[in-house]
Amino acid sequence: MAKILLINPNKWGRGITHIWIATHSSILKKKKHKVDLFDSTFYKDWTDDEIEFATSTGMFKSSPYKKHIKYNTSSVLKDLQNKIFEFEPDIIFWSALSSHIHSEGEYVNIENGYNLLNSIDVGKAKKITGGLQATAAPELVLKNFPNINYLITGESEIILSEIADLIDKKKSLDNIQGVAYYKNQKFFQNKKQNIIKDLDILSPYDYDIFDDQVFFRPYNGEVVRAVDYELSRGCIYSCSYCVETIIQKYYGFEEISEKSGAIKNFKSYLRNKDPKVIFQELKYLSEKKKYKFN
Repeated sequence: MAKILLINPNKWGRGITHIWIATHSSILKKKKHKVDLFDSTFYKDWTDDEIEFATSTGMFKSSPYKKHIKYNTSSVLKDLQNKIFEFEPDIIFWSALSSHIHSEGEYVNIENGYNLLNSIDVGKAKKITGGLQATAAPELVLKNFPNINYLITGESEIILSEIADLIDKKKSLDNIQGVAYYKNQKFFQNKKQNIIKDLDILSPYDYDIFDDQVFFRPYNGEVVRAVDYELSRGCIYSCSYCVETIIQKYYGFEEISEKSGAIKNFKSYLRNKDPKVIFQELKYLSEKKKYKFN
C-alpha cells in the first residue's frame, strides 16, 4: 500500500482539527493506505503565536491556554526531514478544500507548506497539494511554486485516494481527473472531477490522527476541548465577495437567481451528512475525545 504523509503547515500556534486532514486520512485508511501526519503548529521556530498576540492587544481574553499545551523547541525543518526519512512516503500532501475554507488558513496553506518543504529532501515522494488557489488559478500556483509535482483542483479526497492507488500499481498519474501539472515545460489541466455527492463516504472522519493537545482551545477566558466539524458542504448563495464562488464556478454552478441570490440547482451543490452518521461521529468525539464545544 502507498504511504501518504499529510503536513499541517499551521503557523497560528494554537490547535485546530483541520477538516481536510480528517477527511483525507479517513478515506485513505479505508483503502488500506498508510497515513501519517506532521503538524507544525506548536513549533517555537515556526509559530507566530496568535494567542499571545491577540491577548496582548485585548482581542482575546486572558486564559490558562498555555498550561494545557507544550511547545516544541526543536527545529521544525529538522524534525520534518527526520519524519520523511523515517516514514519514506510515496506522497506528501498539504492543503485542500473543505467547508472550513474561511478559518483553517486556507489562504496561505499552499505557501506555508511549500516553504516547509522547499529545502527538504523528500526522497521518492510526490509533492501534491490543493485548495482554493489551486482551484482558482492552478497554472499561476505552479509557476509560483515550481517544486510541486501535482495540484488537485476542486475537492481532493477521492482524487488523492485514486492517486495513491495508481502509485501502488506503479501507473502514471498524468491522466487522472482533477489534476494539474507541468510536464516538459508545458502546463496541463485535466478534465474536472465530479463533485462529491455523498459526504457519508468520507465518514467517519479521522480525528485520531491529531495530537491530543490540538483539541484544547481558548474560549472567553477559559480553556475548552473542541473539534472542528463538518455537517454539510457547499453554500447556496453566490455572494460576489466570497471565495465560495470559486468552487461553485469550478463545478459549473454559475447561474444565479436574481430574486434570491442563490445559485440555480443548488440542491445538487449543497450536500449534507446523514443524521445517523452525524450522531455516531459526535457520540464518538464526545465519549473518546471529550470535546465540549464544536
